[in-house]
This record gives sequence, structure tokens and C-alpha cells, in this order.
Amino acid sequence: MEQTIGIIKKDFLSGKWKGYYRYGKEYPLKFRKLKEPFEIEIKYDDDVFSGICIDNYTKDLFKAPAVIDGSFEGDRIYFIKRYPGLLTLDENDKPTIILNEPSYAIQYEGFLYKCFWGNDYYIKGEWSIDISYLDEGKNANYFSDTGTWKITKEK
Repeated sequence: MEQTIGIIKKDFLSGKWKGYYRYGKEYPLKFRKLKEPFEIEIKYDDDVFSGICIDNYTKDLFKAPAVIDGSFEGDRIYFIKRYPGLLTLDENDKPTIILNEPSYAIQYEGFLYKCFWGNDYYIKGEWSIDISYLDEGKNANYFSDTGTWKITKEK
């Protein structure tokens, strides 16, 4: 049974968190089967936080971490992750990067929970990328990619 803990204390959120994210139904099946590891490190400045995110894309393709910026309210956390460049899929569904293009803003939202059987805490929620663009015919296109995520504070 899950239970949120109420108000998040910013000093509690500071530090390293490790976990995974999963891809939603908009992605090819080979991606939906994956459980992608990632870690974030949070640092506070007033009532907002910033930090870095390391995942397989930052290690293998970018060779640099993504940046995160966020806030919290009650037991809810929000942050945006931006890679050092544009991460996209090519025509063969292979991840590829374009360094001179800006990253999509990946929006993370989640809740802080206390494990029922101990003193461990975790955050889980959903992420989304909302994209709009004009195609070659100048028609507006919009789509959203989604997924889930979960992280546990490193001890």
C-alpha cells in the first residue's frame, strides 16, 4: 500500500536519487519493454531546485548530463529535463542526437511516498514531451509522448 508523506522538506530532496523510466504507448514496442536506468542529483536555491540527470543517452550519445529545473508543492514534485541537444529517433527508430538543435522539454511530475515496510522513500510519477511543429506544407502538427518513472533516494 502506498501513502504520500505530506509536505516535502527541501533538505530531504537534496542529493542523489536513482531509478528508472519507462516509455509509453506512443513508442515502438521495443522501447516499451525497456526499463531505462537514470539518476538525478538535486541542489536547492530558495524554493526551486536544479541539478543534473544521467541516463544511457547522456552517457552513450551526449557524453554530458542533462539538466533539470523544478519545484515542489506539498508531496508533489515537478521538474523539466533538457538534454544537451535534440534527442530524436531516425527513420529506423534508432536514437540519434542533433547537437545544434535545442532539446525538447521533458516534463516530470510525481509524488513522494514512504515504503510501508520501512523507512525508505521513493518518488514515482509520469513524464511527457509535448511537441508541435510545422510540416513541409506549413500545417501545424502536435503530439505528446509519455511514460512513467520511479526513483529512490541514495543512502
